[in-house]
Amino acid sequence: MTQKLIALAAFAAGFASGLFAQAKPVFTETFESGKIDPAVWDTRATGAATIAVEPADGAHGKFALHVHYPEMTRGSYAFIVATHLPSSVEKHFFGRAYMKITSGLTPTHNPLIFAGEPGWPLSKFNEIGTYRTDWMPSYQENKSLAGQGRGEVTYRSEVVPPLDKWFSWSGSSATIPPSSTSGSMARRFQTP
Repeated sequence: MTQKLIALAAFAAGFASGLFAQAKPVFTETFESGKIDPAVWDTRATGAATIAVEPADGAHGKFALHVHYPEMTRGSYAFIVATHLPSSVEKHFFGRAYMKITSGLTPTHNPLIFAGEPGWPLSKFNEIGTYRTDWMPSYQENKSLAGQGRGEVTYRSEVVPPLDKWFSWSGSSATIPPSSTSGSMARRFQTP
């Protein structure tokens, strides 16, 4: 059975407020401590998915965050949330992640990185993920567990992410739009 492995490594989320880069990031995480720091991260996992910091060859350090979703697993997720970010990233931020996506990426929806309001899954957030093995950035708006008030704006690409090698992804996001009808994510998405 092929397994889908997704590893986000040396998450160097250099968040910067305003339109201009700062000399020093307001938040950076390399995972070089060899563990997920509970003072920084809230770990959320359910079902068969797992998440841990593990030794990694080829990353930008000795350790990497490893997220694993067994193939054909439904109702599972695993991710970490930075719960104490400075207010300067509420309106605009820039982030960078070094990641490796292993072969066997399934044609389902695979969320990789998201940013937005607190309260997931009842929140508004931008997401970078894949669908049918291609990049798929999207805006999600979830107002109730029963699905009322749910909306999304998705942008399908025809660009497959690099597989089985480390690469850098970087992006920027402005304020989360007030509704999915005014979502403003770039329609063009390319692998850096």
